[in-house]
Amino acid sequence: MQAWRLRPEVQLRSVVWDDEAVVFNRGSRHTHVLNLPVLELLKHLEAGWLSASEIMTVYNAALPEDAGRVDQDTMSGLLFELDRLGVVESRPA
Repeated sequence: MQAWRLRPEVQLRSVVWDDEAVVFNRGSRHTHVLNLPVLELLKHLEAGWLSASEIMTVYNAALPEDAGRVDQDTMSGLLFELDRLGVVESRPA
């Protein structure tokens, strides 16, 4: 099991348009286009470490009511991509 958080050097600034957000990482000076549930997840990860089950709860709660819920494999892929972008980091839970 892993726990995840926003990397300490990451400072996010965002602007929301409709169902997407443009996020600027002041630490890396990179810009990312994310959907709103991912932005909500990053805000929670900014506060500290979350377990995989907490991440699933936060993300699924941020989805629109008519959207399906994500499964563990989908979430693992999302977290891997955020890690690859240098936005989050993990540790053993």
